[in-house]
Amino acid sequence: MAAISDSTSELLEQLAHLSHCCYLSDLQYLKAPCPAMQDALHAISSDAYTPQCWQSAWRYLTGNSQAKYADNMDYRLRLLAYYGGESRKSPSSP
Repeated sequence: MAAISDSTSELLEQLAHLSHCCYLSDLQYLKAPCPAMQDALHAISSDAYTPQCWQSAWRYLTGNSQAKYADNMDYRLRLLAYYGGESRKSPSSP
């Protein structure tokens, strides 16, 4: 399935909205465990955005610009782990 969007800002805006942040910059202050961010990540399919979007979101949210992961699903799962939700299952997870 092709990604719906290749806009990193759109992904970050959706994460901010779903995690109840007023501003995109508020996302950087969310720390694990963060149920709101876990819920936001579960609400977004990994296929909704390109791997480049997920990689940029990973860098923005974690400050880690060195990590390179396999694909969009891997970035999404690692973000779930980063926010303390690695063991949670959802319909959008495989």
